[in-house]
Amino acid sequence: MWNGTLEQFNEFYAVTATELKKRFPHLKFGGPAHCWFGDHSREFIRFCAEHNVPLDFYSYHGYAKQPADILSTPAKVRAVLDENGFHDTEIHLNEWHYFPLDWTMLREEKSYRETAYRIMKGLESAAFLNTVMIGWQDTPLDLGCYYTATATNWGLFDRFSMPTKSYYGMKAFGETALFENRIRTETDGNGESVSALASANENGDLRILVSCFKSGAAELEFNIAGLENFSSVELLLLDDAHDLEPVFQTEKMNGTFRVATPSDSSVFLLKCAHRR
Repeated sequence: MWNGTLEQFNEFYAVTATELKKRFPHLKFGGPAHCWFGDHSREFIRFCAEHNVPLDFYSYHGYAKQPADILSTPAKVRAVLDENGFHDTEIHLNEWHYFPLDWTMLREEKSYRETAYRIMKGLESAAFLNTVMIGWQDTPLDLGCYYTATATNWGLFDRFSMPTKSYYGMKAFGETALFENRIRTETDGNGESVSALASANENGDLRILVSCFKSGAAELEFNIAGLENFSSVELLLLDDAHDLEPVFQTEKMNGTFRVATPSDSSVFLLKCAHRR
C-alpha cells in the first residue's frame, strides 16, 4: 500500500513522527502496520533507532492457518525492539484473523471466496481465535485487534447480521476475561490443539475456557481443586451442534467429570459459582 521504496517509507515515517512528537509530546506515535513481521520490520526498527525516531509502539498484521504462527511473533518483535534500545515500545498486532486459504484464489474465484468466508467465520475460526488469545497471556504482546467484529466477509456476523460460530468463540473468551484474576491451569494437550485459561472474580466464582483447535473428536475430563467450594457448575459447549449452549449442569460436586464432542474443533466454557 505504498508506491515508493521501503527506504523512502522509513524516511517518511521518521520525518512525520519526529515532527508530530515535538508538537504533541503527550501522544503516542508509532506504526507502521506492516503486513507481517519480517526483514522489512527489522530494518524499520533499526532505522528508527539509528536516527533517534520516536517509536512508542510497533504495529504489524498477522493472518495465519496455525496459532503458533501468530503466537511466536511477539517474542521475536520484543527481541528486535530491545536490541535497538526500544525497551518501552509497545507491541501492537493491529489486524489478525484465521486464514488457512489462498490469497490469489480468494481475490479471483467467486466460488472459492464463498467457501473461504464460511471457513473464516466457522467453528475452526472460533477455536483458532481462542487458542491464540489464550496463548497471548504468556507473550509480550500489548494489544491485539481482531479483524473484524462487523457483518462483513471477515466479521463475527453474517451478511444478515446473525452471529456466527466465531462470534460465540469471541463471546466465550470475553466471559472469561471479565474475571480479572487468572488461575493456574494445566492440560494434557500440547498447548495448541488443546489450551486452557481460567479466571476468578472477587467473589470466588470461576471460569474455565478450553479451546480444542483441529484436535478431532474430544473427550475432556475436568479436575478442579476445591470443587466442594462451589455451589453449582455449568458447562457451555461450542461445536457443530451447539452455539455456546449448556450441556452439563449440576449442584452435586463429586470430583472430576467428563464431557465429549464429535466435532473436529470445539470450545468449552465452564462456569462455577462459589458457595456463598
